[in-house]
Amino acid sequence: MIVKLSEKWVDSIIQMGADKNKRNIYLYGTECLLNESISNLILLTIGLYTGRLTELVIWTLSFVSLRTKIGGIHAPTHSVCILASTAVGACSLILNPIWTRYPHLAFPVLFLSFILVLLIAPVLHMNKPIGTQNLIKIKKKSTITLLVEISFIIIFHKFPSIFAPILSGIFSAIVLCLFGFYFNPKSSDIS
Repeated sequence: MIVKLSEKWVDSIIQMGADKNKRNIYLYGTECLLNESISNLILLTIGLYTGRLTELVIWTLSFVSLRTKIGGIHAPTHSVCILASTAVGACSLILNPIWTRYPHLAFPVLFLSFILVLLIAPVLHMNKPIGTQNLIKIKKKSTITLLVEISFIIIFHKFPSIFAPILSGIFSAIVLCLFGFYFNPKSSDIS
């Protein structure tokens, strides 16, 4: 469904004058946009239904800002991606009370997250190769993003409704990064 909708949308944009040589780029971007929009709409609905919309919005901001830089595992289809993204976001609603009840767990989680970002990030998919210079830039951006999020946790440590979803966002992004490190196909795995 997402692929067909993206094709119709991109073809109409090309008919209005967009560069037809960039069709594949437009398709990829449109598919990503639709995929993210559907996942976020489902999460917003869950947030509204559970009365925890603010937590999910904070989680989303924390998760997406870090995840887009550190990378990680990718789903094989749009449907699986939407389902998995929604599940990860919904699981943050389960994690948040744990961080609130046991705030001392934040330090080891953040320390390990920092070490993992330094050691393995970014974890890229084999279809997204980058040069060494870009790799260094992305690693710096990953580290800075994590440090900014850690700063927000320190600043808002007295406000569980803020620090817990930020911590859940970091934790979720790091777990997906680790899964990607171990389970993403490497270019050497393809024959």
